[in-house]
Amino acid sequence: MGSIGGVLFTVFGAIVVFAMMTATFPRSASPYVANSRVLHPAIAWPAEAMMWMSIGPLGIGVLGTALISAALVPGLYTMGVSSGNASLVSAAFALTQPFWIAVLGVVVVLGTMALVIRGTRALVHSFQLPMTILTLIGTVVLLVYWASANVTQLQAVLPKYTSVGYADILNYANTNYSSAMVPVSFAAIPVMSSILYTVGAFNSYWGVWAAGEVKRANNVRMHYFSMVIPCLLLFAVTISTIALAQANVGRDFLVAMTQILTNNPGFFTTLPSVTSFGTLFLIPMMLADNPIAQFLIMMMMVGAVLASSVYVWLIATRDFFAWSFDRLFPAKFAEISDKTGTPVFTIAVNGVIACAFAIVVSYAGSYIAYAFVAEYALAVGSIGILMLSAVVIPLRKDIWSTSPASKYKLLGIPIISIAGILGLVYEFGSLYLYVVTPQFGWGPQASEFLIATMILPFVLYWIIRKIRISQGIDVDAVFRSIPPE
Repeated sequence: MGSIGGVLFTVFGAIVVFAMMTATFPRSASPYVANSRVLHPAIAWPAEAMMWMSIGPLGIGVLGTALISAALVPGLYTMGVSSGNASLVSAAFALTQPFWIAVLGVVVVLGTMALVIRGTRALVHSFQLPMTILTLIGTVVLLVYWASANVTQLQAVLPKYTSVGYADILNYANTNYSSAMVPVSFAAIPVMSSILYTVGAFNSYWGVWAAGEVKRANNVRMHYFSMVIPCLLLFAVTISTIALAQANVGRDFLVAMTQILTNNPGFFTTLPSVTSFGTLFLIPMMLADNPIAQFLIMMMMVGAVLASSVYVWLIATRDFFAWSFDRLFPAKFAEISDKTGTPVFTIAVNGVIACAFAIVVSYAGSYIAYAFVAEYALAVGSIGILMLSAVVIPLRKDIWSTSPASKYKLLGIPIISIAGILGLVYEFGSLYLYVVTPQFGWGPQASEFLIATMILPFVLYWIIRKIRISQGIDVDAVFRSIPPE
């Protein structure tokens, strides 16, 4: 029910807003342009700084950590156990050490950075496409094993991989995490909370940051369907996985594994450190008990993580370019290489910052959970501000009169405003729950990080505005203009 509600909020809320806003500001890309023209640049810059911080230093910097925790560690470990190869098991344990997490994090940052410098065409066609195909193949294998799973099979393989029995896992969770081991409730608050917790699960609108390369960029329907189709594919995979997992191995067992891996992973003395997120991949790997199938599932996650690097790099670098274009950053950040046709300087700066984050996060184990939750909160908050712009854009007559979104109304009310209200509820409601739910890792550091990311660019805007005016540059005029198509 949470997934169904989440996809409805996404399809009729966020995606409508992104499609209509992108068509209103064609070939300029990024919510930053919309927010700065509809609301105010002093609001837009902090909002997009939140997105950049989420996607840039944090998003790129933790790619290696995600690759290790969700793919390589469970994959190498289960392959080693099923094949009797002790070297693979040792490699899985070694990869949980900070040194190798940092090394792989830096390697992933520098490797993907080299691809980004080559340009979007090479990045998408030569890299993202094969990674996506790899992900789809592994997804099919994953679903096959979930579909054929049963409790008897699981009981047979658990001692082999975890040295703990099915009943022992349930008993431990019931004793130590009784507040989580409760029946399903269909009351209003639990259902609405489950919907809000799905925020980000069906995101498919990252392409708007690259909308400058899209033909017919002012076509609302084109943007909408280009986002809805992958959104529904994500939904189909998600709902199938969850339904099959709960039906075939039991919801209680899944909750128990999640609680134990989150709160006391040391309970599994023979299992390397695996995040609770990896539960839905670790269990079918154990059920497969076959190194080939385990390898394919592992490569599914490798492909998914690496394919995601494309959009995070595009957002991080194009944010810098847009800020430079609007005179908030030095002109150097909008400089394009004659050789590659890409902003090499901006890409390199983001790469250096991301490498630093990859190392810091690796050696500060207590900050890993905080980094992930802060990354999520920053992105959700930024998207929520765009939803606010969607609500008020009809009041900006100078923009609304030329917007292709203005012809879409329901009972005389602009559809973009209706969608914006839905998006506001979904994004900010979710942000609130993530902040007040301690199990997600939120703490004082995350709060300080979020506040600093919002306040610093807000203050800088007014300082830079004053400097530019003293230089004879009318920054206000810059923000009254809409970048040309």
